Amino acid sequence: MGFLKKLLSKLKSSLYVFKKAEILRNVVNKEIGGEYDNLCHQCYFNERFQEQQQAEGILPDLSRLRISIYLGGALGDYIVYLRLVDELSTVCDCDVDLFLDRIEFGEFIYGNRENVTIVHDVYNNLFVSSTAHYDLALHVDHGAILKHINLGAIRAKAPAFYHTACKIEEALLRNELHISDQHQRESVMLRYAKFSGDTKWSLLSCGGAVDMCGMYSNILLDMRWLPVLERHALTGRRYITVNFGADKNMGGTAQTKLLPVSTLMEFITAFKAKHSDILVVQTGVKNSLALDRADRYAFDCRLEETAILLKSSLLHVDCEGGLVHLASQLSTPCVVSFGPTPSYYYGYPRNENIVSPVCGECMSVTGQWSKVCPRGLQQAVCMAAITPQMLLERAEKILKELPTQGLEPVQMTLRAAVQDVRAGHRVCLLAPLGTETFAAAQALRKRGCNVSVYIPLQLDAKICEMRGALKKQGIRVEYGDAFNVAVATGSFDRVLCQGARISTDLMAFAQDECARLAAVDGQVVWYDAENI
Repeated sequence: MGFLKKLLSKLKSSLYVFKKAEILRNVVNKEIGGEYDNLCHQCYFNERFQEQQQAEGILPDLSRLRISIYLGGALGDYIVYLRLVDELSTVCDCDVDLFLDRIEFGEFIYGNRENVTIVHDVYNNLFVSSTAHYDLALHVDHGAILKHINLGAIRAKAPAFYHTACKIEEALLRNELHISDQHQRESVMLRYAKFSGDTKWSLLSCGGAVDMCGMYSNILLDMRWLPVLERHALTGRRYITVNFGADKNMGGTAQTKLLPVSTLMEFITAFKAKHSDILVVQTGVKNSLALDRADRYAFDCRLEETAILLKSSLLHVDCEGGLVHLASQLSTPCVVSFGPTPSYYYGYPRNENIVSPVCGECMSVTGQWSKVCPRGLQQAVCMAAITPQMLLERAEKILKELPTQGLEPVQMTLRAAVQDVRAGHRVCLLAPLGTETFAAAQALRKRGCNVSVYIPLQLDAKICEMRGALKKQGIRVEYGDAFNVAVATGSFDRVLCQGARISTDLMAFAQDECARLAAVDGQVVWYDAENI
């Protein structure tokens, strides 16, 4: 009897194995036949799906250079990375995928950039699992970390970028830090930066392989949101902006780098006592803490609207954070308070940077430094040591240096404008990069001028080729338009703008920006498209 039971048990086990084998065989046959492809059609890395999408022209051709970048941090960090992204995405007609977790910030900063695709990657899993699918993969935070590189593919797809890619690999492998803990790694990077004189921007240059020498990238304003000035009754009014809150906690959730509320309130009171004709506008989000005595509370704004408010502001008062980076890229002077975060690393030279006279520079000393003072104090003593009078003095300095009146534009042909310049002139060209602009930039360079060309967000293989050719001649070519160019006031002797591209209702805004760019004894020229 026992023998029969064992035999029956063996027969059942064999039958189960055969059935399972049959199921597995069917699964394999269906997989080989592609029957499961439609079940995971949204999987970005399904190989047959990619082949089908490429054939239909939906996914990019893999013969193009493909770059993957993971962006850490928040709003201010994303703005700092913009120059790196612009430099890499314009080396040729390539595809750059940005993996990031703060999708609203990413869409605002990178959403309109050509050759750039944003991938929402909350936990960094998509980036990590996909690096081998790219020719170059970088993890960017404090400096860049090389995750993958295929120099052979880069040489075949983008020969002009090959030598730069070699320099990137060499620099990143030479300076790689094998420290897994984030705050410890950041602490070492900050100490190294202070010793070497580096900034957050220069560390992203990959040993000088990427041009990060300017600290500025052009965030092009979306002029559809210009009515925000009218909504807050600011059209034609002079005002300054003040912010309380930073980055992920823009609503004012306690951070060690925030100024005390009492300091900001006392500053507003003192400022209004001296400048009753200038309004004080507080920026923020819905849950921001309203500061007493402010004239307007812009808590209901999209980032596009906040950018318009900052661009039109006389100056911005804040701690080091996202809106300071945004205002600085919009060429609005800032009064910036530095405590836990180091000014040598994050500071813009064009701003009025106030470094706490007490303690400070404790960033990344502990893992919770941004929320809890590493010394265990209830309030960070470094920020409390910055007084309202310090803020007021720096604000007064900025107001005194603002230009009193702008230059009126002169109508002239581009040919005449080019012939009118002299050797040594600093010339700004605001126009699409076509054959006309290309020829004008070359002609100006031959006349001994220092030439900068600012182009709209339009990019193709021909534009990349012309941009590369101009840069080899020492001509600066970057994104920018008549509404925002991220350079200091009075940077150019001649500003040449293709005025026909600007609508009548935006003409005054564009004229103000062009006048800001021109030196006191400079000239602003409007011209129509023509052959030169």
